[in-house]
Formats: sequence, structure tokens, C-alpha cells
Amino acid sequence: MKYQALNKLIKGNQTKYSLVIAAAKRARDISDKAVEEGEILNEKSIMLALGDIEDGRVTYGTTETEE
Repeated sequence: MKYQALNKLIKGNQTKYSLVIAAAKRARDISDKAVEEGEILNEKSIMLALGDIEDGRVTYGTTETEE
């Protein structure tokens, strides 16, 4: 199993919380797509999601709200 370093995944003003949310959403998308297509995943969907984030295929971040 490949482990991604946090410093490669978190950039700029991004937080660990936003990384977790983005990875969870992407993993759910990967799992849902695999089920729809009847595909069996060889790797866990969370690891695939983190790989997508590390490679830049998925972006995430925080949004600032004005008060």
C-alpha cells in the first residue's frame, strides 16, 4: 500500500480537514462508479482518491466567507 505524505497533499491555505473531505468525496465517487460499471477495484478507493489529489487531477481548498 502506498502512503502519501501530507506535505505533498496540503498546499497553500489548504487544511487537513479540507483534504479529508475532498478525499472522502472522491473515494465515494470512485466506489460508486465501480459499482455502476460492475468493476472490482484492486486498490482501496481512498488510496486512489489520494493519488488523484497528489497528481493534481482533483483540486480542493477552503473558501473564505465575508461577514
